[in-house]
Amino acid sequence: MLLDRSKAPEYIIPAGFELTAPSVKKLADGRSLFFVHTPNHSAVKLEVIGKSQRLSLPLEKSLIPSVTLQMLTEGTRKLSESQLSEFFDFHASEVHPLATYTHEGMSLVTTKKHLFDVLPVFSSLFEQATFPMESLEKKGNLNGNWG
Repeated sequence: MLLDRSKAPEYIIPAGFELTAPSVKKLADGRSLFFVHTPNHSAVKLEVIGKSQRLSLPLEKSLIPSVTLQMLTEGTRKLSESQLSEFFDFHASEVHPLATYTHEGMSLVTTKKHLFDVLPVFSSLFEQATFPMESLEKKGNLNGNWG
């Protein structure tokens, strides 16, 4: 059967499609924790998200939040970039920066089996990042462009 590309495909609303509402818990410091129970999945996704300040920055400094997020995985006090990469690979995990106009953060995808091994290392990205100069130099020109 040939497709008639001169006509838009028929719009169909999926039947039986349902999203599970997350459980919301307030943490002691006032932050919110959203949790979706997924008993039939072995993967876990954790996102640490905050409000972006990008729009309040002058244009010449608007890339600083994105570069900062990218640099979090370049090394900590205990692990180099290659050690971090090997650790996350060994534990079937992925870490990615999240950056939009309104929110910024980091995402972790791992397995339920490895969550408690991976979580302390993921936390260390926020608490012990070293921002190595050689990695910064690879990311861009240091002649005043990073602020």
